[in-house]
Amino acid sequence: MRLYLDRFGDSSRARGMAAMNSNRDRTRQNSRHTEDAQPEPQERTPLITNHRRYEDHTSIPFVENYDPRNGLPKAGIELIRGMMSNTFQKLLGDHSCLSYISYHVPVFQWAPHYRRSFILGDLVAALTVASVYLPIALSLASNLAHIPASNGIIGFIIIPFVYGIMGTSFRMVVGPEATGSLLVGMVAMKSINDGDSRADGTENTEIASLVTAIAGLTMLITGILRLGFLDNVLSRPFLRGFVTAVGVVIFIDQLSPELGLSKYEALDPQFATGGTLNRLEFLITHVRNCHMLTSVISIVSFLSILVAGILRRRYRSEYPRLAFVPDQLLIVVLVGVLSWALDWERKGLDILGPQVIRAGNLHSNLTISWPFKDGDHISKVLTPSLYLALLGIFESSVSARNLAECNDDTITPGLFSTNRDLIALGAANFISGCLSGLPGFGGYGRSKLSVMTGGKTPMVNIFLSLIAFFCFRVLLPAFYYLPKSILCVMNSIIACSLIEDAPGDIVLFVKLHAWYDIVGMTSIFLSTILYSPTMGMTVGIILSVISIIRHTAKSKIEVLGLVDGAEYVFENVTDTSSELELESGSLVIRIAERMSFTNTNDFHNRLHRLEAFGAIHAHQSVSSSQQRSFQVIIFDMHGASTIDASSIATLQRIVQSYVRRGVQIYFCDIRGVGGNRRGVLKSFIDSGIVEACGGWSHILPTLKHGLDLAQVGQRPCARNGSLGENFDGEDSILVA
Repeated sequence: MRLYLDRFGDSSRARGMAAMNSNRDRTRQNSRHTEDAQPEPQERTPLITNHRRYEDHTSIPFVENYDPRNGLPKAGIELIRGMMSNTFQKLLGDHSCLSYISYHVPVFQWAPHYRRSFILGDLVAALTVASVYLPIALSLASNLAHIPASNGIIGFIIIPFVYGIMGTSFRMVVGPEATGSLLVGMVAMKSINDGDSRADGTENTEIASLVTAIAGLTMLITGILRLGFLDNVLSRPFLRGFVTAVGVVIFIDQLSPELGLSKYEALDPQFATGGTLNRLEFLITHVRNCHMLTSVISIVSFLSILVAGILRRRYRSEYPRLAFVPDQLLIVVLVGVLSWALDWERKGLDILGPQVIRAGNLHSNLTISWPFKDGDHISKVLTPSLYLALLGIFESSVSARNLAECNDDTITPGLFSTNRDLIALGAANFISGCLSGLPGFGGYGRSKLSVMTGGKTPMVNIFLSLIAFFCFRVLLPAFYYLPKSILCVMNSIIACSLIEDAPGDIVLFVKLHAWYDIVGMTSIFLSTILYSPTMGMTVGIILSVISIIRHTAKSKIEVLGLVDGAEYVFENVTDTSSELELESGSLVIRIAERMSFTNTNDFHNRLHRLEAFGAIHAHQSVSSSQQRSFQVIIFDMHGASTIDASSIATLQRIVQSYVRRGVQIYFCDIRGVGGNRRGVLKSFIDSGIVEACGGWSHILPTLKHGLDLAQVGQRPCARNGSLGENFDGEDSILVA
C-alpha cells in the first residue's frame, strides 16, 4: 500500500493523509475518556465460507484498531477513492488511441526500436531475395497466370510493403507464389477457352485482379472475425499431397514452352481444355518438333541452376557466403545478354519483347482500378478465390510458425498473431488486386533465405518493395530480349522444390503406419493431377473435415483396473490388459475429456459394448460369452471440465437405466477448469442426476473413496466412522 501512495498524485495522498490524521486524533481523544471502560480485546477468528479458509489481511496503514469485519472507516474510503481515480486516469493514458493503432499497425511498435546496425543486414537480405525472386515473379505472371509479366513485379511492390507495416511475423517475407499464380492462370485459361478473353490480354488481367481482390477481402474478413483457427482444418498430409501435385502440374505445363512447342498448342484443341495427362500426351506426340535452340537453352539453364543449388546446400556450412550468390539472377542476366548479342530472336527464339514494353507503359503509374465492376466475372472466380484464400491462410501460418524460432536478436519480441496477420495479408492482397498485381502470401523458402543473408526485421519487406518498384520503373525495358523459356525454367525449379519434400513425408507416414493419411494424400494428389487443382482442394477439405469430425465424435473413455500388487494405482485396462485386473462386480470408468453432443452418443455406445462384450473395442459380430454384470459403476469425472445439455440428457438416461436394474452409480472428482467447476456440478443438480443416482452419498470427492466403497461393499453415508461421516453435501464436494 505504501508503494501505491508513492505512485499516485500528491493531491489524493494529501486528502487521504489529512483524513486519516484527523480520524487518528479523534480516536486518541476518545480513548483517554474511555480507557477504564475498554474491554479486553478478543482474539480474532479466521473467516470461513463454504469450508474455505481465508487469511485475515493486514490492516490498512495509518488506521489504528482496524478490523476488516467492521467495514472500512471513512478515512480509508477516501484514500481508496483517490487511488482509484488516479488509477483510472493512468489506465486511460496507457490504453490511448495510439496504443490500439500500434497494436493493429505494428510498425508503430518496432520502428522506434529500429537500430542503425540492422540496416546493412536487412538491405543485403532484400537485395538477395529480389535477385532470386523478381525474375521468378516475371515467369509466374507470364507463364502461370497468363497475364503480362510486369504484373508479377506489381505484386512484389504492394504486398511486401503493406505486410512490412501491418504484419506480425517480423522474419516472414511475402510475395507472389506459384500455387496462387497457378489458380489465377486456371481461371484465365477458362476465360480464353470460353472466348471471353480480348486480343490484348486485358480481360485476363481484370480476372486476375478480381481473384486477388476477392482472396484478399476474404482473408481480411477472416482476420477481423478472429477466425484464424481455420488454418488447423488443413492437415499436413493434405498440404503435402496438394503441393506435390501442384509441383507436378507446373513442371509438365512448362515443358511445352521450354521445348519450343508453343506454336503447336493452338493446333491441338485438347491441350487447353484437357488436364495434365492430355498435356503429357501432347508432349510425347510433338517431341520430334521441338525447337533445338530453345531446348538447349532450357536444358543447360535448368541443369546449371539445379547443380548450383546442390553445391550450395552441400558446402553452405563451410562457406556461409555462398548464400549471397544469386545464381538464378546470374543465369537470367547471362541468357538475356547472349540473346541480345547473338540476336537469337531471328533464329526463332521466343522472347518477351514488346509484351514487356506495352505492359510497362500500361502500368507505369500503378493505376488503381476497381476490380468488382463486372458481376459475371465475380460468379466465375468466386470458388477459386475462396480456395486461394484458404491456401494462403495455411501457407502463411505454417511459414510464420516455423520462423518463430528465429526471432533472436530482433528489434522487439512481438508475438505472432494469426488474426492480425490475416488482416495484414488481406489488406495487402486487396490493394494488390486493385493495382492488377498477383496474389502473394508468406513463403518459408524465401523467408529462410532472408534470415540466412542477415535479415532481422520487417524492413526486409519494405526494402524489397522499394527494389521491386525501382526495377518496375527503370529496369523493366532491360527484359526485352529475355527468352520466355528461361522464365519457364524458373517455374520448373520452383516445381522441383515443391516436390522434393514429398519422399521424406511418405517414408515417415509409412514408418508410423499412418495409412489413413497416406490414402488421403494419394487421393488429393490424384484428383489434382487427373482433374484440376480446385478438385484437389475440394477433396482435401472434405477429407480434413471428415477427419476432424471423426476425431471429435470419438469419445475418450478409459476402463481403469488395479495394478497387481499396488494399492490405489490404476491404469487403462485397454492399454495393458495383461498386467491389470478389474474389481469384481465393479466397473471404474474415467471420462478423460470434455463432454459434448459430438462425443456423447459414442460414449453411450462404448459403454453398452463394454457391458455386452467385455471390451470397449469388441466388434458386435463376436460372441457375447464375455458379457459382464456389474453391481457398482464408478465414473471418474476428473477430465470432464465442461458438459453441455445434450450430454447431461444422455447421462441422465444412462443413470436412470442402471438404477432401474439395481446397479449403484457413483461419480467421483466432479470438477472443471476455473469457473466451470461449480458449473458441472450445478448441471448434475439441476438435471436431477444427483437425485437419480441416490443423492449426495453417491457423489464422492476422489476415486480412492469409490474403490474403498466397492471393496467393503457399504454406502458412504454409514455412520461408522469410515467413509461417510465427512460427506455432508455440495459444499464438501466443492472443497475436495
